[in-house]
Amino acid sequence: MASQKSIEPVVLHLSERLDSQTGNQLHQQVLQNRPERVRLFAIDMGDVSFADSSGLFALVGTLRTARDRGSRLVLFNLKASVRVIFEISQLDLVFEIFDNYEAMADFLHAEGILLKTKRDLIAA
Repeated sequence: MASQKSIEPVVLHLSERLDSQTGNQLHQQVLQNRPERVRLFAIDMGDVSFADSSGLFALVGTLRTARDRGSRLVLFNLKASVRVIFEISQLDLVFEIFDNYEAMADFLHAEGILLKTKRDLIAA
């Protein structure tokens, strides 16, 4: 039997816009968490109905920062209109995107990762 590890995800909830301001606030949230304590940032995009190029650029920078610090960053709950933006820009190939939190938890469980109680933060 494969060994499993438990991690506590930090769930960041974005407001209705993903622009440079909210993207930078998200980046600051990732920077404020100590990398040895946070191995998974899960971004709830359920309220986001608008995303512009500056917000996407900031999100890619946040992903890079998380990875450089040894953390994983995933997205979930994307509305169809926002998902299309990710597909057109091919960012759906860069980010791990899940339909909802449960789908993400199931996927990680299949990889041998158990999620502890999540820690919710409001990013923007």
